Formats: sequence, structure tokens, C-alpha cells
Amino acid sequence: MSYRRATSFVPVFVIAFFLLGLVLSPADSVARITKCGGPGAKSFCLEYETEHLKVGESQTYTIVGSSPPFQISFVQNGDKVRLERIDDRSFRLTAVKETTGFGVGPVQFYANETKGYRYATGHGLLYISVARPEEPPAAGPPKPHPPVQGRPSCDISGTWRHGTQETWTFTPLGGNRYSAREEGFGHASGTAVVTGNQLRIDYVTRDGRIRGYYAVEISADCRLMSGRWSDNQPASGQARMVRLTTAPGPHAGTTVPGGHALAVGDPGWEVMTATGKGTGFGPGPGQSVTVADNIITIAQSATDRGGALVTKPITPLAGKILRITKETMVHHAGSNYTGMTVILGQDASREVLSAVGYYHYDRENYFGAGFLRTPFTTRPVWDAWFREVITYDPATGRTTLSINNGPPLAYAGRPASGPFRLGMHSYGWGTGHYQKVRALSMEWTN
Repeated sequence: MSYRRATSFVPVFVIAFFLLGLVLSPADSVARITKCGGPGAKSFCLEYETEHLKVGESQTYTIVGSSPPFQISFVQNGDKVRLERIDDRSFRLTAVKETTGFGVGPVQFYANETKGYRYATGHGLLYISVARPEEPPAAGPPKPHPPVQGRPSCDISGTWRHGTQETWTFTPLGGNRYSAREEGFGHASGTAVVTGNQLRIDYVTRDGRIRGYYAVEISADCRLMSGRWSDNQPASGQARMVRLTTAPGPHAGTTVPGGHALAVGDPGWEVMTATGKGTGFGPGPGQSVTVADNIITIAQSATDRGGALVTKPITPLAGKILRITKETMVHHAGSNYTGMTVILGQDASREVLSAVGYYHYDRENYFGAGFLRTPFTTRPVWDAWFREVITYDPATGRTTLSINNGPPLAYAGRPASGPFRLGMHSYGWGTGHYQKVRALSMEWTN
């Protein structure tokens, strides 16, 4: 693919460019992608043709549905493009450096009115690659490296990260074959085959425009893959995937035991009770926390005694921020609901430090960084899978929440005085509420 590859968080920076001029000509207004405003902002749209360019290529972006003046705000990798004003509603981006490769994310930006509306167009993305003629296109890939003799095939079931937040999820089909589903980038899908320590994925993006393959080697501990990718543009590059979750294995369909690691790198977990009082967490086990079909379900199956899941204590690392990435589905049963993902003190029943919440309470209906009635909110996503990225700085308490790659909401939580814990519950009035998690990772970042 021509829009790849990162496996680490890229610091955010903002560079503003103001656009002034004349009206866009009809020929320039034709666009295949439209990104419009999100909740809480005046809606207008950004139109363009593609999210994938090679170095040296350009395309025009058009702002519609509002009145100038506008500005363009880069939040990531603005040094990899050159911006030129065309007129007061259009601008041109030229790709000057590739965004593929380990540790490099896509160009990300917004178009804003300069009259006080923030992030009004939604998230603009641009992936830049360098074509490598010496590598054949996807239709004629090189033969994979010979498998390592004597090494059993790795079960790759679960979710693997291959971008800043982008993932591949593999589901067994039998015979060392897996269905492959990508979240983010081109939202590709296809089939993966493991032969010895080699994996090959043949994919097509959701829009059907790009076909390609991965040919990677799986590490001996089954936690890392590295190799190459190639597509039919043609473009290619290095590929690196890091395992986030695995199938729960023998625990599937049973209550999660205390200390069972649900994701690679987890410190271990404890089932507690969602009480709706104090920190919201009390001695367990509440009713109920289960794992089935690789999905954790944290349910409110008994009034004021619902299930809650809490990590064992996590020791802060000096100068580091904890980044939590989850694929979540939340359901409220119609009554008041205040399900949360919470940062707790070492004693989860006595100290709460920060939180993000999924709120359906009286007239409140939003997801937010902070506790009920926080001003830092975004539109809720009920009864559908969404990706959330939560960061917590133990030194300052600063907490951020991003839903489906949206702009992060920031909340001033409390710093940790020592080890702390991550907790999740689905508390609400009565029963029938739940929070499901099908992928979860925790990592320290700068």
C-alpha cells in the first residue's frame, strides 16, 4: 500500500496557514472524498480526490459550506508536504517526503474558520509513499522466504498494530489460513496464510482501488512481524506489526480469573464490583465479567452489583505517558448510564484519579474526557464498535480521549503518587448495560 507505516505515537504540532483569494473554478471542485464537521462545531466540508500520493504528486482541496477566511492547521507531519494557496476556498498540497516506514505516521490536518470554530471539517489524512520500481507489483510478488525448518506455525489470531493506531485483526479459517481485516488506513480486507515462520496477506482496500500483499517474517515469540508490503500503484515499503491481543484460549466462555493477562504487556487483572458509589469500584466479583469469542463483556447483570475489571497496580515510569488503545462497544439499557474507563489509585475502592466516560444520564448524552457533566465531550457511539485512545500522564494527571481518530479531548485529572490502576465498568440504573472490548493495548510513550 502507498499509505503506511508507523508503530509509535508521533508528537502533535500545529502550523497555521491562512487562505485568501478568489472563487474556485468548477473543474477544481470535483472531489471523491468529503470530510465534514463533527459534533459541537459549525459544519462545513473539505473535498479532495485521494488520501494516497507519491512524492512529487499534488492535489487540490476545496472548502465548501461556509464562508472565508479559513486556515489550515497541521497536527502531524506538516513538514512532509508543501501547501500553496489557490484562492479563498482552495489550496494545493504537494507531497515532498514519504510518510511510510517505522515510526512515521500520515500527514494529518484540519481546515478551520478563523472566526472561532475549531476542527470543523473533520480529520484530513494524506499518506505519501515512494514507488520502488525494483520491486514487482502485487500481481507478480516475489516468492516468500523459505520457512524455518522445525519451527511450528504461529497462531496469529488477534489484533496487531501496524500504524499509529491502525491494526490488522486475524480470525482463523483453518489450515493456517485467516481472514484479515484492517482498521484505519485503507480499511482493507483479505486472506492471510502462515507457512512456517512466514506470513503473506493478500488484500484489497475497501474502495476497491488498491490491491496488494504483505510478506513478513514472524518472530520466534509470535509478538512481532517484519518484512515488506507492495501494491498495484505501484508502491512498496517496509512492514512492521506488533501484537496487541491474542485469543483468550482456555478461558473463553468463562469468568475472567484474577491475574489473567488479557493483552500482551498487561500487568494482570482483577474482577471487582461496579457499585455506583465512591470511586465506583468495590470488592468483587460483580455480575458479570466474561470472555467469549475473543471479546471481553463487562456487564451490569445485577442492580448496583455489576461487573468491573481492574488491572493489577501499574508502576509509573519517569517522564513517560501511558497510552491505552481500545476497540469498544457500549450499550445502555435506556435508563441512566455512566459507564467508564477510569484511572484509579492503588486502592481502587478509595482513590480515583481520572476518567473518560460514556454518559446517558438525564439530558446528558455524550462521550467525554472527565466525569459526568464534563465540558470536554464528543458525539456518542452507542451499540457499534469504535476505537478509543486514552492517554494518562502520571506526573501531571493530564488525560486525553480520542474517538475514532478524532481530535483529542483533554481533561485535568489528578497525578499519581505511586502505582495506579486502570479500571472499566458499565454502571447504570437497573440492569442490561454493558461495555465490550475486543482489542486492548497499553504502552508507555514520551
